[in-house]
Amino acid sequence: MYYQIFICFGWILTTMGRPKVGQRKIKTGVTIDPELYEWVQSKIESKEFANLTHAVERGLYLLKDEIEGRK
Repeated sequence: MYYQIFICFGWILTTMGRPKVGQRKIKTGVTIDPELYEWVQSKIESKEFANLTHAVERGLYLLKDEIEGRK
């Protein structure tokens, strides 16, 4: 069984190749494996991520950098 996760994005506070400050993020939903969900929750509890949105966004930026770096 997968968890349905709805992520409500707020305002972006960082730059570094990301959308500019004040640019609205897009509200979306993701479905993830329960094992990944539990892992992310443990990282949130240990304060490595602020919340689920932070974890997903960070992971996607790392993946994007890796894929685009291979070109």
